[in-house]
Amino acid sequence: EVREVFPGIADFGLFEVLQRVYATGKAEHFSAGEYKDDRVEGWRENFTYKLSSDEVVTIYNDVTDRKRMEDELNHFASIDFLTGIPNRRQLMETLDRELNRAQRYGRTLSFLMFDLDHFKSINDRYGHEAGDKVLQSVAKSCKNTLRKVDEVGRIGGEEFAVILPDTRSEGAMEVAERLRCQVENLVVATESGDVSVTISIGVVEASYGKSDLACLMRKADDAMYAAKHEGRNRTVVATEDEHQGSC
Repeated sequence: EVREVFPGIADFGLFEVLQRVYATGKAEHFSAGEYKDDRVEGWRENFTYKLSSDEVVTIYNDVTDRKRMEDELNHFASIDFLTGIPNRRQLMETLDRELNRAQRYGRTLSFLMFDLDHFKSINDRYGHEAGDKVLQSVAKSCKNTLRKVDEVGRIGGEEFAVILPDTRSEGAMEVAERLRCQVENLVVATESGDVSVTISIGVVEASYGKSDLACLMRKADDAMYAAKHEGRNRTVVATEDEHQGSC
């Protein structure tokens, strides 16, 4: 029996296709999926036919290499090349998904945006390679500080953002201050000398049933620039009043 030769065929879903093609006589295309048993593992695409002799034949294509290439391309399309963390597109997709989840189930969600203070002067004084190393070090420090469910991404230039599921503004403020202190104590060794940097952070909490992605981005951005205007190297939380209106 085919299940003795390919014991994983039932879990794979192809056995049902074989039965259906035998019963109906209508050929079917079984789209690519991951097949695995004790001997064989990989991605397979199957085409199943019923012959005039009543035998059912399935022809497969091994698409493992194609699938791996697609996965690699998708990975590179969603990751910031310099820092190795999610890029703006991936972060916005995650934020939109988490915001919808929070509103659907009545959960909380907070969002941080932060910017490296005086980053242009770092590039001017130490060089762009040093600036790149600072960005990489800040990204790594953030990843090591956050929970697994949180996500940090680079949204462009020296700007980063953090998604904090199931977190109210008070908890987000604590996270932001922890990140700020971590970065403030960071010393990045470069060929041009040791570099220190600070960050200014804006915090916003999603208002249940009112917030949308554009609103959160704008409020966090406004709070971040308020932190810069108040002297930099600090955290500003968007107030409840600031949530009113379109949010």
